[in-house]
Amino acid sequence: MLPYDLSGSRSKNRFRNELLWGLEKLYEIYNTEEDFCIIFDYACDIEIHLAKRFEFYQIKTTNKGQAYTIGKILNPDKQGNSILGKVYMLKNIIDGKQEFESTKIAIVVNVPLKTLDDTVHSSIKELNLNSIRDTKEAKRKCDRVKGNLEIQSKSKIIENLKAEIKTDKIDLTNAYYINSSLDLIKPDDTLLGITLKFIHSVTGKEYCKILTFYRLLKDLIDNKACYELQCNSYDELKKNKGITKSEFDMILHKYTSITDNYIKEAKTIVEQSYSGFLEKIKLIKGISFITTVMKENLVLITLKEKIIEYIDNNIEEYTGNDRETIDSIFEEFDEKFPLEYSEHERIAFVILMVAKYKEDQNE
Repeated sequence: MLPYDLSGSRSKNRFRNELLWGLEKLYEIYNTEEDFCIIFDYACDIEIHLAKRFEFYQIKTTNKGQAYTIGKILNPDKQGNSILGKVYMLKNIIDGKQEFESTKIAIVVNVPLKTLDDTVHSSIKELNLNSIRDTKEAKRKCDRVKGNLEIQSKSKIIENLKAEIKTDKIDLTNAYYINSSLDLIKPDDTLLGITLKFIHSVTGKEYCKILTFYRLLKDLIDNKACYELQCNSYDELKKNKGITKSEFDMILHKYTSITDNYIKEAKTIVEQSYSGFLEKIKLIKGISFITTVMKENLVLITLKEKIIEYIDNNIEEYTGNDRETIDSIFEEFDEKFPLEYSEHERIAFVILMVAKYKEDQNE
């Protein structure tokens, strides 16, 4: 078992948004089809355990908008641990056993890195610390390297890690600084869009519970990060602090196993509850149009979740027939639709939601 650090759990509010970067990483790893377990806030912020290798990530955010400096990733805290040193220590332990492939470590920050020569590496998303090259002398004389100024930042990292880890050899070939494009301060909107694309890529289907799915994973990560007790076995660690591929498979299957039966039900409602040939034609066209555009329309998907939730919260009030129920819901949500949708398309949307709610009750 690796050394554990639960200080992040005890100040959970500070880490909640940062740890959601792990959700984006979860989607990325799942698409590789490798078996995995992703651990939240234990030995470091994010751990990824794979069959032949490990990855460790330490996540930091800044509101200042200024680049992160070499000093910020190397300066020790009150316990004598630097941001980079914390994950390098884990790499040193695992690589020292020589049982796995080289361990990947990374510092993840929402701003780019600035090296000792004042270069801001804004064009590189994942900067290998071993490949850093300076182009001019550092401002401070103590940071300069005689005879080879281009390695002064790299040398600074190596010397500081040697002192902190208490080792003679530092290998930066698999050590990175990641400039995250995810909004680590307010990540929900971005992650909701990423979640929508992920679901569509793995299922190829319309997905009706995108907000529910996202909230479930967000709460699951929060609960894993909140667990504050030491785990005495690897199975206990996976259960209390991790999400495995098999667990994620089950969640994915549960929340994406939908059918198109409710679309047929919606058309049946139109036939039985509405009169007039032209009105029926417009509503059926509206149903076909809405089911097509809703697949990748975040606004409609969000509205869909709200209507389903509204029906569930007010179900006791709907004692009339389908038409009366649809009219009542439409009156509540009519003004919440984007302006580009016609009245019949808006009504068709509500009809679809009533049909979907009926289908959900039979699952």
